[in-house]
Amino acid sequence: MKKHRNRYYPYTREGKLLHVISGEVVRKWEVLHVDEHNLRLDSPLGIYVLKR
Repeated sequence: MKKHRNRYYPYTREGKLLHVISGEVVRKWEVLHVDEHNLRLDSPLGIYVLKR
């Protein structure tokens, strides 16, 4: 995945697993926590916290 840019990737969700598609590569990201303002994901590159 490219560095430091806003990008959109298609994904599917199975429970707490996101299957993120980049080209022909599918990577698994796990949803660790979700609430009204935060989404915490464990990805192959580390943990991401997305805020609204």
